[in-house]
Amino acid sequence: MDRDYWNKYYEKTVVGGEPSSFAQVCASKYLTTDSVILEPGCGNGRDSFYFASLGYTVYAFDQSSRIIARVTDQNTFDNLTFYTENVANIQNPQEDLTQLNYATSKINCIYTRFVLHSLSQEEESELINWAYTALPFDGLFLIEARSIESSLYRKGKKVGKHTYFYNEHCRRFIDKEELSDVLLSRGFVLIDVMEGKDVAVQGEDNPVVIRVAAKKVRKSQ
Repeated sequence: MDRDYWNKYYEKTVVGGEPSSFAQVCASKYLTTDSVILEPGCGNGRDSFYFASLGYTVYAFDQSSRIIARVTDQNTFDNLTFYTENVANIQNPQEDLTQLNYATSKINCIYTRFVLHSLSQEEESELINWAYTALPFDGLFLIEARSIESSLYRKGKKVGKHTYFYNEHCRRFIDKEELSDVLLSRGFVLIDVMEGKDVAVQGEDNPVVIRVAAKKVRKSQ
C-alpha cells in the first residue's frame, strides 16, 4: 500500500461525512448488540463514526498518520479508538502493536471496505489468515471491494494479476469466485455474496463491487 499516495489523498479529504451504503447494510443485516468492530483501512472514518454513533465499540486504523491524526482530533465518542497501522503489516505490526493486540482481544467483527483491492494477493491472503485467527467462533468478516467487472479494470499499466497502475494509483481488482474460494478454504462460511453496481456510488464513480459477509464457525457446523 502506498503511504505517500494516501497521505496526499487524505490531505484533501473531509473527515467523517455520510456513512457508506455498505456500512448501513452491515448494521441492518449482520451486526448485533454485542458486536465489537475492527476496521482496518478506515480512511476518513466515515463508517467508524457511523458504527460508533449506533453504540458499537469500534477500533479503527489506517496507514495514513495524517488522516488518523485528524480523525482522532475530531473524535468525540468514548466507544471509538483510532490508531495508525498498515493493513499490509497486519501479521507483523510495525507501529501501534499494543493497540492492535488490545483491539484483537476484544473484537468479534472485522469490517473492510475498499481495502482488499489496495492489497497485493499475498497481503490479501495474510489478512484473511489473520482475520480467521483473530476472530472468535461466530465472528464476522465483512468485505466490500472493487470487482474485475469494474469499468476501471484493465485501464493503465498491468503490474500483476488483476492489478493495474492508473491515475497515480495501483488497484488490484477482485474476482468474486476466487475470493469466495479463498475464504471457504480458510474455514469461513459465506453468509452473503453479491456483485453489482449502483451500491457504492461516489461522485461520478459507480464501480461494480463485491460484497461478502463471512462467518468463522466450528468445523462440526
